[in-house]
Amino acid sequence: MLQSFANALKIKEYLQKHSIYDLVILLVGMLPNLKDCSLEIYSPRSQELLHRYSTGLPYVPEIPPRPALKTLELSGSDRGMNVFYLEDRHARVLLEACPYLETLTLHGCGGISSQMPSLANLKSLRIRNSVMTKKDVEALVSCCSGLQNFLYKSCHIDPIWGSSHSFHEGENHLTSFHVAKVLRRHRAIL
Repeated sequence: MLQSFANALKIKEYLQKHSIYDLVILLVGMLPNLKDCSLEIYSPRSQELLHRYSTGLPYVPEIPPRPALKTLELSGSDRGMNVFYLEDRHARVLLEACPYLETLTLHGCGGISSQMPSLANLKSLRIRNSVMTKKDVEALVSCCSGLQNFLYKSCHIDPIWGSSHSFHEGENHLTSFHVAKVLRRHRAIL
């Protein structure tokens, strides 16, 4: 199947020199009308994939580096291993590359940078099973000036004991009260 894509896109030589991950990036870059994208970041290899995408595809200059995505889902592991930390420079660059983003879903993510890009067109923010603190949610929501929908689910079920638990305890633990306080600035449209 990949050979068919390579032949159709006239990139047969490219496929011979690069990995499958490079081809996925190439295909995403060649789809300027792409509206929805989901990236699962469970391994170091997929982190590399995101890195190559977010750095503007420097090895394929004729491909537009900033597709007009409307929906982006970033998924890391919600078990504390391979959590996708948004403080990473690559995540920031990826979000900057999506100026028309309307829906952002974060699953198994954490570590929001205080230097997040503006997400002015973002209408829906979904955070599930992520390692978020009060400061993380404040930093993320402060970038969203047109937020209309918000979902936050902070715990998961332990597969052995069946109990649910939050990722953060103590002073920086995010509570529903704190989420309501952070969302207060959006009360006119939420």
